[in-house]
Amino acid sequence: MSLGQALSRLDRKAALRAQDLFQHVESHPGQTYLDVGCGNGAATLYVARLSKLTAAGVDIDEEEIALAQEKGKGVPDIHFQVVNAEHLPFPDASFDYVACQYVMHHVPGRRAAFQELVRVTKPGGYVLFSDLRLPLCPGYWKDRFKRKLHSFPKREEIESFARDSLLVQKFSETRLTQYDLIWQKPT
Repeated sequence: MSLGQALSRLDRKAALRAQDLFQHVESHPGQTYLDVGCGNGAATLYVARLSKLTAAGVDIDEEEIALAQEKGKGVPDIHFQVVNAEHLPFPDASFDYVACQYVMHHVPGRRAAFQELVRVTKPGGYVLFSDLRLPLCPGYWKDRFKRKLHSFPKREEIESFARDSLLVQKFSETRLTQYDLIWQKPT
C-alpha cells in the first residue's frame, strides 16, 4: 500500500513534513524517537516505520491519542499516551530524537515545554522543531475560536531557549508560513 493510499490528505502532509525534517539527521534502526504533540499519530507512525525507530507519541488531546492508539494497534515498538508537553513522563536522556512540530502555539508554558524536550533528549541526540510564522492555516482560526491557541512563538524566542539549553544548531530554514530548526544536544 502506498503512502497516498494509507493516509488521508492532511495525515499525508503531516507525515511528509515530519519525514522531510527528519531527513536532516542521521538515523539508525532501533534508535528512539519521541513526537511531542503527535495528534492522531500519522506522522509518528510514518517516521518510525520508514526509519525503523522505536517511537512514542504524546499529545494532550485524549481524542487524538485514541485515534493514534487505534492506528498504532499491532505496530511493534511504538506507543501513544496523553501527556502535557510541559511535564513529560520520561526519564532524562531517553530519546535519540525529539520532534515538536506545529505545537508550541498551543502550549502556555513554552519555556517549560522546551526544557522538557531537551531534558528527555540523549546527549548527542537531536531536537527537531517546527512552528508556524503566520496564522494562515484554517486550523489556526478553528483553534483560536475555541480558545485553544496561544500566541505564535517567534523564532527568536525558541532560539533563545535553545541557546539557554546549550544546544548546537544543525539546521535552520524559514519559509513563508513556518520555520524549521534542528539542534544537537552536546555529549
